[in-house]
Amino acid sequence: MRDYDVVMSKLVQKRRALGPTPTAAQNLVSYQEMVAARGEALKHISDAFYYLYTNDMLPEQQGNADEVFASPGVMGQ
Repeated sequence: MRDYDVVMSKLVQKRRALGPTPTAAQNLVSYQEMVAARGEALKHISDAFYYLYTNDMLPEQQGNADEVFASPGVMGQ
């Protein structure tokens, strides 16, 4: 997560360096870079969580996690 924060900080600085009126093409590239960084961070988190879920969590803990992740608003639902 710290790595993600560093990457996103750099991308935000890069976006700000475009000035107050970036072109549509610059906006699209900037957005794509930020989405890609978020996707990469999510992959690392989900891989770690999957390992924890399948190897270390008790069934009750798994059930609780299942309920939390099924809740409206979680994971973009």
